[in-house]
Amino acid sequence: MNVFHDPWQEIHIAAGRVPKRRWRFGAAAALLVAAVAPAVVAEPLKFTNYTIANGLGSDYVSGVYADGNKVYVATYVGLSVSTDGGKTYTSYGAANGLPWRGGIGDVLAVGNTLYVSTYFDGVGISTDGGSSWTFATMANGLGSHDVRKLFASGSTLYAATHNDSNGRGGLSVSSDGGATWTNYSSKDGLAQDGVWSVHAAGDTVYASGYEAVSVSLDGCRTWTNYGTANGLPSTRNVLDVYAVGDSVYAATFQGGLCISTDNGVSWRNVTRADGLSSNTVLGITESAGSIYAAMSYNATEDVGGVNVSSDGGLSWVNYTTTDGLGNAVVRDITVNGGKVYAATDGGLSIAYLSISAVPEIDPAGMGSVIALVTGALGLVERRRLKIA
Repeated sequence: MNVFHDPWQEIHIAAGRVPKRRWRFGAAAALLVAAVAPAVVAEPLKFTNYTIANGLGSDYVSGVYADGNKVYVATYVGLSVSTDGGKTYTSYGAANGLPWRGGIGDVLAVGNTLYVSTYFDGVGISTDGGSSWTFATMANGLGSHDVRKLFASGSTLYAATHNDSNGRGGLSVSSDGGATWTNYSSKDGLAQDGVWSVHAAGDTVYASGYEAVSVSLDGCRTWTNYGTANGLPSTRNVLDVYAVGDSVYAATFQGGLCISTDNGVSWRNVTRADGLSSNTVLGITESAGSIYAAMSYNATEDVGGVNVSSDGGLSWVNYTTTDGLGNAVVRDITVNGGKVYAATDGGLSIAYLSISAVPEIDPAGMGSVIALVTGALGLVERRRLKIA
C-alpha cells in the first residue's frame, strides 16, 4: 500500500553520511580528563539561506550532499554544485541532459563521479562535474525507473527504487560504478518491492518500505523484516532510514520518528506529543550523538523546520524560519564539516555547529590538576611498555 503519491512531496536524499571516527582512551585517563574538563554546551543553530540569487537552479530543494567545501544540491529543475562551501553555485539542468520532468530527488558524489536519483529516468551518472549525463535504467538491472534514495558504502552503490504501475521495484545494488545493477525484491526476502530509503555499513544494509524496515547482515543475501509487531506505526511509509552502530532511526509519513537501539528488533515511537514539530519526518541523520530531523509542515497542525535532539530523542529543539531556514518544509538534512545543511522549499539553509565553554576554570588550581592527569597518563604508558 502506498499512501504518499506525489513524488515532489515524497522524497529527497539520504546519501553517503559517514559517522566520524571516535578515538578510544584508557578508562582511567578518560575519567580524569572528564573530571577536570570544562563543560560545553551546543549553541543555538542560526541558518543562512541560499537561493536562486546565489546560483541555485531552483529554490525548491529536495536533497543535499556535502563533502568539505563541495556541496551538491538536488532541485526541482536539476543539480546545483558549489565549490565554496555553499555560498555560490553552478547549476545543471535539461540543457545538460538531466530530466525535465519532476527534477531530481537525491544526489551523491563518489570520488569524481556524481549520481542523481530521478522519478522517471533511473539513476543519472556524470563524470565531468555535471556537464553531461548518462542514465542507468531497468535495462541495466535497476528495479524500476522511479529511484527515491541513493547511498554508497565503499565502492558499493545502493538505489532505493519504488514500485511502478507494474509492481516493479526493490533495492538495487551496483559494484561497478552504476554500469550494472542487481535488484533485490520481495522475492528475495524484502518486506516490499517499494523501497523508500537505504542505508548501509559494510555488509549491514537497511531498506525502508511500507510499515517496515528490512535488515540484512550479509550484504543483501538474506533479510529480516521488522514492522508493526516490533513497534513501527501502522499504515505508514518509512521515508528515510539511518543507522549508527545498533541505533537505527526511521522517519515516517504521519507516524513520527521511530528509534531502535537493538538494530531494528524493537522500536520507540516519537511524535508531536514528545516534542517533534510534525508527525511527518522527511529526513534523518545523526552526528556526534545528536539526532537531526527534517520536518514537514502544514498550517493546521505542524511547525515544521529542523528538529535536533542531544539525548536520544527524549527532548527536542526546533528551528524554523525565524532561525533563518528558507522554508518550514525541510526535505533532507545532512551534517558535514561542522555544518548543518537543510534542503527546504525555499532554498538551501546552512548553519555552523559551535560549542562554548561555560564554567570558568580557576587558573590557580590548574597546576596540580594538570600534574595529576599527566602523572596518571605517564603511569598508564609505563605499564603498557612494561607489558609489551
